Amino acid sequence: MSLLCAPALAVSSPFTEDFTDGTNRGWGGGAFVSSPVTGGVGGAGDGFLRIATEEDAFLGSRNRGIEYAGDYIAAGVTTIKLWLADIEGDQELDVHLAIGRRTNLWLFNEGFAPTAEWSEFTVDLTDKSLWTQIAGGDAGLTFTDALSSADRMLIRHDPAPFAPVAMGPDLITGEVGVDRIQFIPAPGSALPLIGLALVLARRRK
Repeated sequence: MSLLCAPALAVSSPFTEDFTDGTNRGWGGGAFVSSPVTGGVGGAGDGFLRIATEEDAFLGSRNRGIEYAGDYIAAGVTTIKLWLADIEGDQELDVHLAIGRRTNLWLFNEGFAPTAEWSEFTVDLTDKSLWTQIAGGDAGLTFTDALSSADRMLIRHDPAPFAPVAMGPDLITGEVGVDRIQFIPAPGSALPLIGLALVLARRRK
């Protein structure tokens, strides 16, 4: 049971966050965050996460909840998918996902340019060359270190070149909608946590 409570086993896959309960689901910090209860990927009656700034500022948010913290490698997560929309006007957004810890944070190089229509975007966790380290380089920490001991995920507007996290990304006035964040496993890559618990229990008998 102690293994199941450890942060390294918090992340699970498959996992989907679709913001159906009208709350921010742990997302906060940075820009203003809210959770409209309609207008998401599913249309009327489908909630989503709204991240917004009212003046030039950091457009982004982070989540340090248990669903996003832990060992993505052990959980078998190879892909993260999310839906984005450029809501309330055209802001020429360049949205990136970052993962890791404050002391070892990596940013996915590909910037997503959402439009007024909801679109699905994909983040590959299997190829280090697709990522840039924005914190922890001086300490010799690696991408594998970040994935195996993550305590946060960030979604933020951050056009290249990417500055160290301490300097912050480019500022912008705008809004972005986020919906259906999914952790996708490679087929057969990891046991579900419930299955792992059963295996551990049987071995102790």
